[in-house]
Amino acid sequence: MQTRAGTASRREGTVREVLHRMVQSLLLEQAAELLGVSRRTVYYRIREGRLRTVRARCGSQRVLIESIEELLREQSERARQRAVGSLITDSGASEAGEG
Repeated sequence: MQTRAGTASRREGTVREVLHRMVQSLLLEQAAELLGVSRRTVYYRIREGRLRTVRARCGSQRVLIESIEELLREQSERARQRAVGSLITDSGASEAGEG
């Protein structure tokens, strides 16, 4: 038989876990603002698996900050690769014109 203290302790643990996840997550609107995109784009990124979410007890969907950081790193790396590729292409074109 479960004691009241055991049930309360388990409930406190669950509440603590939920609060911990909520602190490490943002509402969809907040995530969209941080990423500089629309809410619709956030939904697309969630569907693509590029953003991960959790559900709060009230049912609202929250975006994990960790997944936002990963997406920003990924976007930054792609932008860097494009810039390097552009420099290589530009320098190749100017060298060809000098010859």
